[in-house]
Amino acid sequence: MVINTKHLYIINTSTTTMTQIRTTQPSTEDYFKHNNITQKTINDATNSLIEISNMRDKEYYESYYTKALDEFLISLDYKGHKKIYSKILKKIGIGKNILESGYGSGILGCYIAKSNNQYKGIETNNFGYEMAKNRAKQNNLNPNIFELNNFFDYNNKHEILLTCKFLGGNNFQPNKDRIKKATEISSHIIGIEQIDFSDYEPSKLAQYKNEFKKHELNFEILHEPIMSNGNNSKYFLFEAKK
Repeated sequence: MVINTKHLYIINTSTTTMTQIRTTQPSTEDYFKHNNITQKTINDATNSLIEISNMRDKEYYESYYTKALDEFLISLDYKGHKKIYSKILKKIGIGKNILESGYGSGILGCYIAKSNNQYKGIETNNFGYEMAKNRAKQNNLNPNIFELNNFFDYNNKHEILLTCKFLGGNNFQPNKDRIKKATEISSHIIGIEQIDFSDYEPSKLAQYKNEFKKHELNFEILHEPIMSNGNNSKYFLFEAKK
């Protein structure tokens, strides 16, 4: 395989086929700005969450709440997420076959799909699904990159599995069933996860390392845990692969 960086084509020398890849990748800051994601304070978040809690229409509440969670988690830790998104893209590269499980409103998915035309996302939340499709259109991407599908019912293999706060349980512990299923989908997993900061110590991350080791994957921290403003957790970026 030869990569022609001038014209940005991938040429398969064994079959003499040529495939054009997506190359319109904005900076992380420009991408956030285009998607109306800006740095916010805890007061900003508190006021919006009060507005959400006062809503009485369940359908509108859930649709707004999904988007608020996605965008405010980034807005509150704007600089940290800029670094993490950039690191994820650098690790993934371009032209990879990627599955993202639990894409929410599609913020990370659209960012990655701009340079990876084999990206696909699966999600079970109908409200997130509709938002993700709208975000794809806003970013000049095919909305069909996002699907409604259950993670445990999914059986295709992918070069890379991307997850965001998905492989951990509600108690900030690694979810054994999800990790097992993840390793069946891909032997290269990149993810953002959360841990409880109240009793955090570096050894806590060993629980993830040990869980992936059971499936013969090496676990590495790509971005050390960062305090999540306005939340009782720290989030970190990891990679698990052969």
